[in-house]
Amino acid sequence: MKLKTGLTTLVSLILLLGCAQEQVVVPGKREPISSVDSKAQLDNMSGSIENGSRPFPISKAKANETWTQGHGTQITRTSHPSLDVAIDLLWSVSIGKGDQARHRITAEPVVFEGKIFTVDSLMVLSATTKDGKILWRKDLTPDGERSGEVSGAGLAAGAGKIFVTTAYGLLHAIDPSSGQEIWSQRLLGSGSTRPTYYDGLVYLVSNDESAWAVDAQTGRVNWTVDNFSDVNNLVSNSAPALSEKFAIFGYGSGEVQAVFRKSGLAIWSASISGGRSGRAVSIVDDIVTSPVVDGSTVFVANASGRITALNLDNGERIWGKPFGTLGNIWPAGDSLFLVNDLSQLVRMDKYSGDIVWSVQLPSFLKINPRKSKEVVAHFGPIVASGRVILASSDKKIRVFNPIDGSLIDDVTVPSGATSNPVIADNILYFVSRDGDLHAFR
Repeated sequence: MKLKTGLTTLVSLILLLGCAQEQVVVPGKREPISSVDSKAQLDNMSGSIENGSRPFPISKAKANETWTQGHGTQITRTSHPSLDVAIDLLWSVSIGKGDQARHRITAEPVVFEGKIFTVDSLMVLSATTKDGKILWRKDLTPDGERSGEVSGAGLAAGAGKIFVTTAYGLLHAIDPSSGQEIWSQRLLGSGSTRPTYYDGLVYLVSNDESAWAVDAQTGRVNWTVDNFSDVNNLVSNSAPALSEKFAIFGYGSGEVQAVFRKSGLAIWSASISGGRSGRAVSIVDDIVTSPVVDGSTVFVANASGRITALNLDNGERIWGKPFGTLGNIWPAGDSLFLVNDLSQLVRMDKYSGDIVWSVQLPSFLKINPRKSKEVVAHFGPIVASGRVILASSDKKIRVFNPIDGSLIDDVTVPSGATSNPVIADNILYFVSRDGDLHAFR
């Protein structure tokens, strides 16, 4: 009797399933959710926003021979590098392993002493000549460790050396000509955030939330500043920003701290908190992009949905806006350019934080009725020869007009970007997800 009842129930379920209607796919163009709600969220930020056209006053583009580190430090930054109008591929060369399931390329290239320096996803440092030939390679995996156990590195150059931080918790000083190690300094935590060099000292944040200043000649620790530990710092690849007087550090806790650059004495700190509700990334307050010093102002943003302008001397807030960024905050002329957390390229007034224009960028590589295949990552922006340039993971370099945000050029490249673009000698470089260094002119 029980068997009969069970069979009857099973047959009934099969009949019910057979009567169910097939899924109806509504015809029409599919759009990512981010593009549907982006304008509404921008409107909520500062009232009704219409993309405008505003003059873009900027100094003449400068031909720079080197690109030694991230752009956050004004005294070493080329704010407006020159780049030819046509962007054509010059050459490509493999620097090692590209992005993998457990490993990512996190270091942007540096250009120093006529060579381009890169680090692949397995911590192999390479020097490439300007005609695309590998000069030397050096595996930075420490003795006793297995290659590929950790991922993450950062690069800077100065004082005749290449400085490399690694997720193994080491800061290396490398001879740029031979690849030989000059010295190394063990940190108290992972050192995958990017270093910054200026005036004889190398500055960085280790992932135990400590700020460091290390003597560039000897590798000896000049000073350290402890902060509250926060696991969120594990996602950061930011670099300290420097002025003649101060060093500015961003931490995983969302705190920004200014110290006297030479002594490490703390001057002020500010918390960059708040996020965009309804988005998973809003729980991460980490300062994932480098603080940027521009004149007497520090610009800083978190991943969760907040960008703020602070007074460099005392940390007082000048303005704040409810959106964040994972990439560059690029100051140029009277403006800031960035890609916000809604995948929009935005031009802002740097004095007020008002949005001049915004352009929706691709959010996904492929959209179908059931799922979006892969998120598009955008690297940059960088302002060069009066244009705003992005390298993206969808195998595109996009060039925009800074006046109104219109697209000027759309260049297809061999493989998608995984690093910020850099420019030296009128050549644009970036590292691809496949582990290739591409050069464009």
